[in-house]
Amino acid sequence: MEIQGYLTENNIFISQNKMMLLFLTLVIIVINIFYVNSNQQKSITLYSQLDEDNTRQLFHNFIETHERSYSKKEYHSRFSIFRENLGIIDERNRAEREAGGKAVHGITRFSDLTSNEMFSRYLNGNYNLTEASKTSTLPVFIHQNSLTATNTYINWNGKYTTPIKYQGSCGNCWAMGASEQLETDAIRLLAWNYSVSLSVQQLVDCDTSNSACTGGWIDNAYSYIKTYGLQLNTDYPFVRKLTSCQYSSSKTYLTLTGYTVISGSSTAATELAMANYVLTTGPLCK
Repeated sequence: MEIQGYLTENNIFISQNKMMLLFLTLVIIVINIFYVNSNQQKSITLYSQLDEDNTRQLFHNFIETHERSYSKKEYHSRFSIFRENLGIIDERNRAEREAGGKAVHGITRFSDLTSNEMFSRYLNGNYNLTEASKTSTLPVFIHQNSLTATNTYINWNGKYTTPIKYQGSCGNCWAMGASEQLETDAIRLLAWNYSVSLSVQQLVDCDTSNSACTGGWIDNAYSYIKTYGLQLNTDYPFVRKLTSCQYSSSKTYLTLTGYTVISGSSTAATELAMANYVLTTGPLCK
């Protein structure tokens, strides 16, 4: 698999890899675990040491927090799955500590699902899409083969990032990646407000070169945005499913004129080039 990253140039431009972003947000949660990155050591709950009552209370808290509703029969099966996932969380935290890492795994909205359910509900991409770059003007490529950044860590959270969006069962990572990279670069280059959010739903509904909630390519999304621009989420809100296109040119808030691909002579070199960009410039969808 060839990995590439896209960054914005001039007004705003974007980042991405040549595989479908559908997999990005699901790589870790596929086993119902979530990474919380931290520079400081955090206290870690050992869920396997909880007794039955405390474990069940934890499950009830999960139900309330994530607004679950089960039948009596399903309640018992979901509780069993939830308890098994707590064991996975403990094992992951143990391995993280042994490796000297600082990430903490914990309970998420997916913690009552099996791995098979995660695949069937969320990894539902359409792999027969045609990439825009194969049929239209190719982007500019920047090739780098070594790490030139002097620092090895940086946290852009809250500086060049916007609030996390939840896609639900709509496999539209490609749309989220495109819109969020635009938001990031607009903050960095145009001094946008952190709270400004572009319309993901417009891409889902109106970009016919992609497949809405069953997957897509960021390249295609960029081609669409170059032609039509994007509205704000407040004008065209995200509903986590495909609806009819409600695009209004009068409400277009942002457009782009092109994007650049960060690449290398090999997968390892490409990863170094992407690391250079992240460490020196800003966030990069990959």
